[in-house]
Amino acid sequence: MTTTTTPFADNGLTVVDRTDRATIFELSGGRRLAVIHPPHATTAPKGAALVRTALNILQSVDSVRRTASADKTLSELGRSERVKPVQAAARTALAEVHADLATFAGEVAGLEKSVYAPPALDPADAVGAMVDLELRSWIRALKGEQRAKALDNLAKEPRMLEAVVRSPTKLGEFSEFSGTLWRERVEATHPQAPALARQQEALAYVTNLLPHFDNVIG
Repeated sequence: MTTTTTPFADNGLTVVDRTDRATIFELSGGRRLAVIHPPHATTAPKGAALVRTALNILQSVDSVRRTASADKTLSELGRSERVKPVQAAARTALAEVHADLATFAGEVAGLEKSVYAPPALDPADAVGAMVDLELRSWIRALKGEQRAKALDNLAKEPRMLEAVVRSPTKLGEFSEFSGTLWRERVEATHPQAPALARQQEALAYVTNLLPHFDNVIG
């Protein structure tokens, strides 16, 4: 049995093992739960905080389950009745964690929208607006080999790429291809892109993990 310090070692649950990626807890009845360590716990702490809260909720139920199981004066029905109110309170508390997760998802979505939004033209930039219109008109007029060549060169033409991603209407395969190119450009150059990636990983981490707590709490 390992007694190493873990990201979740202070919540009252029994830690039986730890790997580089996960902490393994032993619950009442001998059941084990492996919890993957949170990504970016320092730079994107919301994910770790939500899972820590869920673990504390689980501990409150597990503690009562252990006490009820050890009480030899209780029947199986009596043990179940002892746990029920704590289990109900835990479900309510876990629902609040899910609500916090939804708020977190909204925050990440807002950051994504901000980071990936194409740069807006200044309303006073008549020349820039005209260039956008001319580039989009030129793309619409392209046919055959010329169109294919222009599409191949889209990654090398940042001004044309901006005109395409700013287009209020679809430009066929140019619009489809530009989405991928624009994301790659943003991820390589936008100063907030690394922070967004960390938040996205933290969100995915909690989203994937919370259903396991729902199942264990019951």
